[in-house]
Amino acid sequence: MKKYSACQYIVDYLIKSKMPYVAGIIGHGNLPFADALFERQDEIGFIQVKHEQSATHIADGYCRATGNPLACITSVGPGALNTLVGLGTAYHDSIPLAVFTSNCPTYIFQKGALQEIEMNSFSSFPTMANPVTKRSYQITNIRQLPNTLETAFRVMVSGRPGPVVIELPMDIQAESVTDELMDPKKYNFSSRILGDMDLINQAADMIIDAKRPVFLIGGGVIISDASNELVEIAEYLGIPVVTTAQGKGAIPQDHDLNGYYTGTFASIPGLGLTREADLVIAVGCKFTEWTAQSYVPGKSFNFPQTKLIQIDIDMREIGKNYPVDIGILGDAKTCLQALLEKIKIKTCRRDYKNSAYFKELSDLKQKWQDKLQQSRQSKTLPMRYSRFFAELRAALKRDSIVLGPAGHAQVILFQEFDVYQPRTHLTTGAWSTMGWCVPAAMGAKLGKPDREVVGICGDGDFLMTCQELATAVQYNIPVIYFVLNNYGWISIRDLQIVHFGTERKYGTSFMDFKSGELYNPDFVKLAESFGAFGIKAEGLDTIGDALKEAKKSAKPSLIEVPIANEFSNSGGNYLGYSDMPLPWYKKDGSKK
Repeated sequence: MKKYSACQYIVDYLIKSKMPYVAGIIGHGNLPFADALFERQDEIGFIQVKHEQSATHIADGYCRATGNPLACITSVGPGALNTLVGLGTAYHDSIPLAVFTSNCPTYIFQKGALQEIEMNSFSSFPTMANPVTKRSYQITNIRQLPNTLETAFRVMVSGRPGPVVIELPMDIQAESVTDELMDPKKYNFSSRILGDMDLINQAADMIIDAKRPVFLIGGGVIISDASNELVEIAEYLGIPVVTTAQGKGAIPQDHDLNGYYTGTFASIPGLGLTREADLVIAVGCKFTEWTAQSYVPGKSFNFPQTKLIQIDIDMREIGKNYPVDIGILGDAKTCLQALLEKIKIKTCRRDYKNSAYFKELSDLKQKWQDKLQQSRQSKTLPMRYSRFFAELRAALKRDSIVLGPAGHAQVILFQEFDVYQPRTHLTTGAWSTMGWCVPAAMGAKLGKPDREVVGICGDGDFLMTCQELATAVQYNIPVIYFVLNNYGWISIRDLQIVHFGTERKYGTSFMDFKSGELYNPDFVKLAESFGAFGIKAEGLDTIGDALKEAKKSAKPSLIEVPIANEFSNSGGNYLGYSDMPLPWYKKDGSKK
């Protein structure tokens, strides 16, 4: 029987799980892990990031683009803590990844070893990770390793997927394992749960009888690879499809039944459909605050007057925010397949293109496109977001992968940028995490090397993880980043203006506090200092040419785009509502 070190055992397991990369940082606490990777470097690559948070974001972006998880490694204490933001981002968007952290040797637990977290317990990191993982594990005996590894990977990908943490103290990493390495396929599976067939049959009847049904599609449909089933049902009965940010791409943007978006950052058709629906069929959708406009009745939905069918893999989500008429616990793909079969038995395909409901949808979509056209054709300089995204869409291939991080850039990408396939619009949903885009785009490119991958970063977002340009150059990961420079956290500044007044905006613009002038580094020179390609696109109609130059360089690239900073032009076409609790002296502002 083969003898392994603990880390050799893990690396062998990762290779058999078909993970092509591990991302992380080598420290004094995980040297055996580095040595095990060294031995197998022809079979699994190591991505040496500059901050542990970036390792988790790389794994996150890789999984969003491919559907497959990656692993990350860190050293002791601070290195492990640096992963928490990335773990939380992945957990709340149901993204599976595995993080292997370290700890001081078990025989000096709670003595104050270097970087030990020991004030309240032998090790507090697994406890810290609990709220942002499906499960966290601490191995204190080498005999625990095989079962823990198999269980953790099964938990990671089964049901509603999410991240797991396995903590390996330094002495455990050095110990030997003689257990036979199990085949991951026999232990780590993600079975598809079929919902209750009686409920699916009732749902089919309710959908067939509805006069104004609408699908509300969340990220669960993308994760489950259920887009084909969704579109087939929609086309069979002529049901419009409205998506959340995580569900964007589940139906092509140019499909005639795509009703776009509802919620705080809604579209005209999306809002009209969900407000006036007699039935909402929510699939893999959490009804977050942005989708539900802070849960104010009548803003996005009119439950319980509107009936609700909710299909979700997680029982906690069904009925959590709204009462359901039919709640189905199950996998989106298998449930939609079963629903389609029932519908085909019960009724014929409908000629929806000649219906009044379809005409209403088409009219609403045209109103939205007319509204967008005004800002898309704006000649304002620096250019508006809408103009930038219109030019970018015209310059990219249909299957390009585009990532959006936080703030105006994230929201307007969601609202106005057309995508046509699942897993081509990647964004942080629940957390809207700053600093995610740069490393996540690298992960997406590692997963889809033959596709164009474009990261859309605000200047503030980019500056949080810009050091990872060095990593992109080291490994020749030719992502193209657009840094939209409007000198600050302008989405937050705009909230200050709306709720507190222009004179009270504070701490959100980037400026030289001696001169009062707006300040940012020279992003092009910054890119060049890392060895990346850099260029500035300042004028109208310059985005396509800058993109061509970046692609020609075959390097990781940064394109700086000055973006309108003035309040009247700094945002997008926002139609929705978001609650903002305010002090007593501004209590009227929450209604704006």
